[in-house]
Amino acid sequence: MNTYIDWKHRTGNKDNGAPIFDAAKQIASRVEFKRRLIRNEKGEQVVSEATIFTAVRVDTGDTLTIDGRDWVVISSYPHSGLSGMLLYYEVAL
Repeated sequence: MNTYIDWKHRTGNKDNGAPIFDAAKQIASRVEFKRRLIRNEKGEQVVSEATIFTAVRVDTGDTLTIDGRDWVVISSYPHSGLSGMLLYYEVAL
């Protein structure tokens, strides 16, 4: 499903550890709801409930809103074509 979703970039943490986000922006993406095991940035095995594909650089810890539900980004990997140009980011939620 190709759609626009809300993306909030994480900019840091408050004194109590709560995350700080930029204002939400809409980004174009393709969303796939499929459960799979992945490794997070700490190397731990975790369950990903959904994957999005987008041209926007989305980082671990950012928040995406899909159909009214907030998802925290578990991992984000860039994919390049044969020429070396960036094609898209694969983002696990």
